Parts: sequence; C-alpha cells; structure tokens
Amino acid sequence: MDDNWRQQQAGFRAGRERDLDSASITGNLYRGHAEQAAPGVVNIAGSKQELGAVRTGGANLTGRWLHTLADGGSLSLQAYADFSRRQVPPTFTESLDIMDLQFQHSLPQRGRHGVVWGVAPVGRVHGAA
Repeated sequence: MDDNWRQQQAGFRAGRERDLDSASITGNLYRGHAEQAAPGVVNIAGSKQELGAVRTGGANLTGRWLHTLADGGSLSLQAYADFSRRQVPPTFTESLDIMDLQFQHSLPQRGRHGVVWGVAPVGRVHGAA
C-alpha cells in the first residue's frame, strides 16, 4: 500500500502596540501531496484510470487592529483571506477562496453589563470543482 504523504508549511506573525492601538498580521503558506491507497484504479465505463497523487496548496492572511477608547470601550477590525487548491486525479480539482471582514465596537462596561455590537458583511466564498 502506497499512502505516503508530505506537507510543507511556512508562516509568520508580526505585531505592534502603540499608545491605545495594537495591530497584528499573520499568514501561512502550505503545499503537499499524498498518495492514494490501493486499489488505486477507478473503473468508469470499462476504462481503467489510475489514481494519482493528491496535491494540496494554499495561503491565508489575517490582519487585526484594536483601538482602546478613552471611556474604556474599544473598536476592532479584522480582515481574513484564505485561498486553497486540491487536485485529486483523476476525479476532481477543487479551488476555494474565502474572504471576510468584521468590525466590532465594545461600549464601556456599566456595572456588570457590557454591550458589544458589530458588522460582519457576508464573507465572499468562491469555490470551483
């Protein structure tokens, strides 16, 4: 049985704080492949198609910003993007792109109660098989 697999990944993180603001950005890149286990053949209408190595790859990036307000509340913004691709020969290839943006406002705490409101437009998801 040949079910060997390999994955390579690299990532980073950077951040900064200054006065009432903090910001960070993180990201990852990856790629890999995996052999498909036996029997290793797909029979479609009498033709034999051998299974090939599954190949994967992608990248993601997240950015965050936080601002503390003088009254004790805060504002935050986060953006996220993810791109991935998977090839599974001979059956399909899949690509998926995801993007998201969120804003949040935390009001100053009043006693034991806090109120947080925000906006998160529907993220964009795009996939193809």
